[in-house]
Amino acid sequence: MERKLKQASAPYLLKGKLFDSAGNRMTPSHSVKKGVRYRYYVSQAILGSRPGDAGRVGRVSAPELEGLVEEFLRGRFAGVPGQGRGARELVDAHIERITILDDVIEFGLTNSQGAGNETMRLAWQRKPHVAQKGLTTELPQGPLDAKARYSFLTAIGKARLWMDEISGGGSFAAIAQRESKSERQIRLLAPLAFVPPVTVRALVDGTANARTVTDLAKNVPLLWHAAEQPRNVRPLCAIA
Repeated sequence: MERKLKQASAPYLLKGKLFDSAGNRMTPSHSVKKGVRYRYYVSQAILGSRPGDAGRVGRVSAPELEGLVEEFLRGRFAGVPGQGRGARELVDAHIERITILDDVIEFGLTNSQGAGNETMRLAWQRKPHVAQKGLTTELPQGPLDAKARYSFLTAIGKARLWMDEISGGGSFAAIAQRESKSERQIRLLAPLAFVPPVTVRALVDGTANARTVTDLAKNVPLLWHAAEQPRNVRPLCAIA
């Protein structure tokens, strides 16, 4: 489970200086899998259960991004006095703000007196997120294409069929056997049956700020706000 890193033993080079494209601060987080700690920067909108308010890139690998930033700074300020210093000192001396865009890292650089004086962009390509086997793969960032829309809507349709089956006396175990998934996977995806109509409409239109099917399932709101529900939205037909 992802959570804010409280231990000071693992440094986060860009803490306090990193933002997503929607202006949310990206906060140090980590997960532990099989005893291995993985460090990330995660949009506060996502950590605050507001995925719709996050930028297009809501989570990045900390080691990957920190390596790119350090390499950029050493190249950009090569020959400038003091460039033999550590990465933290370089960031403190030259970085005012970093913004993560779809395929660009935007640097707000400062001069020796700490005043902002230059904006530069560095092209980058985020490494694909490795999802749990049998659940999902990460969909491309940006407007959803036809394939991505189909993946999301199919998952929602199936989840609705599953919940109808459960309401009629069925079991998650039976569904899992039929779908060739684990019962845990079925339970994880089941909340998709309750995705709000406004989100379904955004998925149909290809404008939803959704990354993966599992992320969508994990962030289904407990309550639908009436003001957010679109008028005259036809129910999504279950997709077998």
